[in-house]
Amino acid sequence: MADSVDPSPSPYRYVWACAWGGPIFLAASLFFWGLLARNIPPFTPNVDAQLIADHFRQHTNAIRAGMVLTMAFSVFYFVWGVAISKVMQAVERDNDVLSTLQLGGALFTTLITALLQKS
Repeated sequence: MADSVDPSPSPYRYVWACAWGGPIFLAASLFFWGLLARNIPPFTPNVDAQLIADHFRQHTNAIRAGMVLTMAFSVFYFVWGVAISKVMQAVERDNDVLSTLQLGGALFTTLITALLQKS
């Protein structure tokens, strides 16, 4: 008797790979936006404007690098959104309105993250 291996691969093999986009985006955002761009910890509300201006002048290159790398890694948010959308599409079957909205939301969030970073 021959091996009973299914020759057709799982339809979710790429979805599993895309699902890793979420943790990658989260880790990259925490590191690049939060630590490298010096947004973590945030300023306290009672800090005067001169101190904030001095902080940005002193750390300009690190802040720019953190923002650029955050923009570069923002594509992983969209990849994660595609994985969620595909799973939702399988659940919805004939009516794919919510999965289409999810995909559009992931796309627009990625565009905002990638294009509207200020440095």
